[in-house]
Amino acid sequence: MKKQLFAGAFIFVSISLISCVNPGVSNKVNAAVASLTLAEQTYARTCRDVPTLVICVDPMKMKIKELDMKAYNAVKLAEANEAMLSFAIAAISDFTNATTVR
Repeated sequence: MKKQLFAGAFIFVSISLISCVNPGVSNKVNAAVASLTLAEQTYARTCRDVPTLVICVDPMKMKIKELDMKAYNAVKLAEANEAMLSFAIAAISDFTNATTVR
């Protein structure tokens, strides 16, 4: 039940964020922007709530910051050239996988 609630909230927030992003790019790119934003917010909230998690302390924290920057730059490239969208999605996936608590 909690997973379904989280998935529903994730979709709602993603759709809500899409309306706030750059109107000059496609919906797919805007969805990538929203996805990265949500992943960053989730990671920040997780580390604020449980700062002793492995993903929240050095050296893993530095690796995650690098992945976040890579994803951010990839999304900016996709905003400029939609052909780079698959690169952005892969970078967001790498960031999300690194920040997922297992």
